[in-house]
This record gives sequence, C-alpha cells and structure tokens, in this order.
Amino acid sequence: MFRPLVEIALSISMLPIPTKFFVNRAVVAATLGLLLPAAAVVAHPLHGDPSGFAGGILHPLLGLDHLIALLAVGLWSAEQQGQNRWWIPLTFLGMMVVGAVVGMQTGAVAVSEHLIVSSVLVLGGIIAMMWRPSLPVGLPVLSVFALAHGAAHGAEMPAAGSPIGFILGFSLAAAGVIAAGFASGTFIRRAAEPKGMRIAGLAIVMVGCFLLLL
Repeated sequence: MFRPLVEIALSISMLPIPTKFFVNRAVVAATLGLLLPAAAVVAHPLHGDPSGFAGGILHPLLGLDHLIALLAVGLWSAEQQGQNRWWIPLTFLGMMVVGAVVGMQTGAVAVSEHLIVSSVLVLGGIIAMMWRPSLPVGLPVLSVFALAHGAAHGAEMPAAGSPIGFILGFSLAAAGVIAAGFASGTFIRRAAEPKGMRIAGLAIVMVGCFLLLL
C-alpha cells in the first residue's frame, strides 16, 4: 500500500545533495520513520473508547492527518527566526482549544475535514519552500487550520468524557508532537542544511496526497 511512497522518497534521497556522509539519505529515512508508522496506526486503530484525559491524549496520535499536521507545525517553527518560532506553535495550540469548544457545542463540521487535509498539504509546501512569512500573514492562515483540527477533536469527544480533561489531554499530546517536530527540524537544519528541510516538506506533501485518496 505504501510502496509508491517509499519508492518516491528513496528516489528523492538519491539526488545529489552536498552534505556530509549520506545525511540526505538519513533525513529521508528518519522522515519515513515518522510518517509510515503513523499511517499504520490509521489502518489499525487502537480498540476501546477512552474518554476524558486519556481520550484527549490519544486523539491527536491516532489520526494520521492530525499527527502529520502537528509535526509540520513544529518543523515550520524550526525554520523561523526570533519570536516567530514561538508564536507559531502557541497560536496553533490556542486556536485548537477554541476550535474544540466550538466542535463540542456544534458537533461535526464537514468543512473541517477538508481543511485538515489541506493543512497537511499547505504546511508541507510551506516547509518545502522554506517560506518565512510575517506574523500578520502566517498566523491567520495557521489559525484557520488550527480551528479545523480543534473542531474535529471537540466533535469527536466521547459523550461520557470530561470536556476539560479531554481538552487538556489533546493539548498536551499536541504540544508534545509539535515539540518533536521542532526538535527534528532543528536537527535537520543543522545536519542536512536547507535541502534536508525541503525533503521533509516534500514527504509531508506526499502524505497529504495520500490522505486525499482516503
């Protein structure tokens, strides 16, 4: 099922990149190591219906679209300079909470699913292009995507769950995934120079294309 993705990524990894000792191959392998197991989780979700804090912790981790978007937010933050690298994750987390409250009150929002997949494609493209927009340009776009992710979380909260516990749980999980993306982005920038980030961005776009087929 994932063979085409692997073959494309391996082809990209063979492109000549002026870095030390196969770092470009290592970057692609590490990126696939993050993306493909996540896809396996989507194909084989955990059983049970945890609610409250436990359900909140698991929710962002069991959806490939949420997981990859959060990693992308962390990677994008690692590309920024100064305060931008903190405003991006804080804005995303804050607007996710707002979106969750809206989702709990209104139920499922059909447009949110389209925006969630779009967020993976757009964020992957931004990373691949190494775009560094100003806060007035980047944050509104990021906020729309964060609202969509949060609304999906809120709408899918188990009926017997604790809203506060659920929000706290998925916020902590999301913050952890974003932090992992930030750390990965920082490592990639240092080890593989700009082209390593471009490869990571392209890998995220590939996953976004896969999500469009689901």
